[in-house]
Amino acid sequence: MDAEDVQRQINQTIQESNNEILSQFSSILDSRLSTVQQNINETQKVIAERQEAKFEQVFSDGYKFKKRGNEEQHKHNVKVMAKLKEAKEELEENRIQGVRQKISEGYELIKQRQKLIKLADSSVAGWRAVDEYVKNPIASDSEDEKRISKAQTRAERKVKDERLRRRRDLREKSRPYPSINNTSSEANTSTTTTAGVWRSGQCYRCHRRGHWRKDCTEKMDDKE
Repeated sequence: MDAEDVQRQINQTIQESNNEILSQFSSILDSRLSTVQQNINETQKVIAERQEAKFEQVFSDGYKFKKRGNEEQHKHNVKVMAKLKEAKEELEENRIQGVRQKISEGYELIKQRQKLIKLADSSVAGWRAVDEYVKNPIASDSEDEKRISKAQTRAERKVKDERLRRRRDLREKSRPYPSINNTSSEANTSTTTTAGVWRSGQCYRCHRRGHWRKDCTEKMDDKE
């Protein structure tokens, strides 16, 4: 074999090796691109689902409920549904720890909701007691009983004040208007008593009650 044949054989071997390397690189690149594209699609799906969940929450928040209890229960259900969707996303990615975390968060939401329902049902102030309870900063378990008691006290006091105010307003609205005759009589009486204090008996001059003759301001034609 002469030198040219050797060189040609070497070149052929190099070319075949290069082709094999390029083929392997192309396969690796295609695989990586496919994985990246799959991840992009899954990420877009997750984003779309989360946006859908947020849209549902915003839409539900805009709905005007007729009853307070139904509104609070609906808001709670939306939050739990969001946690379940997040757990589903974690499961599709085989992230078991993430699934456990989302399920645990959903469980805590339900547990807290059960406590608030019991508080509203046991208090005469109803959901107003719940409002007072959740307004306070988060306390430890040992202080929770005190928080509940104080919330009930504040709520009951507000309910009592509102009832008293409504009764007072109702009394003022139901008070009869004075008649024309009563108005005239009161006006005459006030005219005769502006000069002095109220006196028992009647005036022997004008024969009206509330003042005496010496304090009478009525003009009379009789001779004194």
